[in-house]
Amino acid sequence: MKTTATLTALVLVTFIIFVGAKVVRKSSSHSQLQEQVFQYPENIKTIIDNKCLGCHSAEGRLQDAKDALMWDSLPDLSRAKQLATLDDIIEVLDKGIMPPQRMVEMNPDAKLTDAELKALRSWAETTADNLLK
Repeated sequence: MKTTATLTALVLVTFIIFVGAKVVRKSSSHSQLQEQVFQYPENIKTIIDNKCLGCHSAEGRLQDAKDALMWDSLPDLSRAKQLATLDDIIEVLDKGIMPPQRMVEMNPDAKLTDAELKALRSWAETTADNLLK
């Protein structure tokens, strides 16, 4: 009887370890997939660094901008929030409301060029499409 209880406990512990390791591997591969999807190409990273992070980062100037979008935390959001944020980015780019006019008036170099707008929009669409796969 004692041998059966010990054997049962050993099998149970082995099962828990096996299942736990599988969950960790799955979580790790999901995290790696998210990182792959959100690998900003160099041209996109340059645009974001030069035109967006002044407001949309932890060091950003305005809390409203930080609340609206934090580029650095985008890869850490859930898939649903990533998709919603990418849709918001596309909408904002289509409306031409970023950066705000007052920012461009103070810093004309902050204005996104047509090529930068097109590149960001294309990246956001492609990234959203990849998330849906």
